[in-house]
Amino acid sequence: MDKKGFISFFSLILLTLVLLTSTYILYLGRLQTHIVMNSNKNIQARILTDHMLNKLLYQEDNFERIILPEIIRIVRLKLPPYSFKDTDGDGIPDGNSLTIPSYIDTESIIKKATIRLEGSEGAFRLEPLPANFHEETEMVLRLETEYQGIRNEIIARGEIINKIFEIEESYITEVNLKEDLIEDFYSLMAYMDERILDHDPKTSINKFNLRAQGRIGKNKIEEIAEDGTKTTYSYANPVQINIKGEDSSWEINSQDGSKIKLLGNIYCQGQLIIRSPLELEGNLILDNARLVVEADTKPIIRGKILAKNSQLDREMLDLKPEKKYIYRAGSYLPGFIRLKINVIKK
Repeated sequence: MDKKGFISFFSLILLTLVLLTSTYILYLGRLQTHIVMNSNKNIQARILTDHMLNKLLYQEDNFERIILPEIIRIVRLKLPPYSFKDTDGDGIPDGNSLTIPSYIDTESIIKKATIRLEGSEGAFRLEPLPANFHEETEMVLRLETEYQGIRNEIIARGEIINKIFEIEESYITEVNLKEDLIEDFYSLMAYMDERILDHDPKTSINKFNLRAQGRIGKNKIEEIAEDGTKTTYSYANPVQINIKGEDSSWEINSQDGSKIKLLGNIYCQGQLIIRSPLELEGNLILDNARLVVEADTKPIIRGKILAKNSQLDREMLDLKPEKKYIYRAGSYLPGFIRLKINVIKK
């Protein structure tokens, strides 16, 4: 090979190596760009998913309009511990579908949103549970999202029932509470005192805000104002009876000796005298109140009794707490629903 031929051959090899190296460098650059872009998309997708969850849970208007009504619907229509079907057999209960408005999901990334309630010891329960079972109820909110082809799932799990209502004891007062719960108890009672008259229960209920004195009869309430004026109301279950004022004095009396059966809650300040057989499928809240039983039979209370600075003889009552009544009636009370997220799983 002559000298010119050798130089040409060597130049060709060198050019080839340069081209290969350049191509490889370009490939690495494009690969790195692709990785960075995908990484950015993944980060953006996760950020948007987290943002959606935060908007639903922690922006009060969104929680009140979307999450809370569904929680209340489940509490009132289903029996605890809220078993759900597993349609696709993936071991995850179906839950109830949520519709997320476009003003919240502005990027249209939410493909599926579900919510369910379950016992703290598992979603699927086949064995029967006692009426006042010890498990706490948890909310599970699940979002499935897609952003620029990248799918994400996020699950938020937490407590939704005020811990005072989750105590297994049927009669709750500041005297018999554990020390670490006393502040929560006082806080709940103060909140109810402030909000009970104007509380929005999200669905209609026969609510009566009563003062002065009067009589709760069978399907009828007679209120006597301070000036002696008498007002009569008819009612049907469920009911929310609120008696306000430390000087108020009311009686539960059918006048013919028949039993009065109420589904709902009685919130009372002042004095309440029970003169007829009574069965309350719900909760009795006594706030600086005095409860007197003059009936021939013990009143049956199938919910909780919360008593703050109140006088009553527990032995005069037949307490048979059932969570279905505690929850259903409790859902009409201010402070009953209190969200506390414990776990967020991505």
